[in-house]
Amino acid sequence: MTGFIESLENRRLLSSVPHRSDSPTIAEDKAEIVSDAAEIKIDKANGKAKLAEDKAAIAAARAVEKSTIASIRAQLKLDHGNAAAVAVDHAAIATAKANLKLSIAQAKAQIAADKLDLKQTIADDKSILRAAKVKLKDDRKAHL
Repeated sequence: MTGFIESLENRRLLSSVPHRSDSPTIAEDKAEIVSDAAEIKIDKANGKAKLAEDKAAIAAARAVEKSTIASIRAQLKLDHGNAAAVAVDHAAIATAKANLKLSIAQAKAQIAADKLDLKQTIADDKSILRAAKVKLKDDRKAHL
């Protein structure tokens, strides 16, 4: 039993050597690292929320345009027999389909831009975190 306790004696908690507290500089460096790591998590969550919002915009645009097309098709059935009205309805359907494609293309472009922005933001956050870790390491070497 005494051999077991003696083998643990070199640990700080069981040792008679007082625990050395961090200097204010080291404490600031550690707090900065924690803050930078939290910033990465926040930016990732915000980016995912933005991407989900963009994807929802695609679904909403699709629903709006499809309902527009459906109403035009219903009008087309009512206009059966009137050549001028049928031509107008066909043109309106073509315009609505073009608007649908345009809305989806714009939403997809926005998603691509947001993904690129998120990737850049996370890369910047990670470089800031790496710099903070290097600063902590340098301060520890300098015994600050």
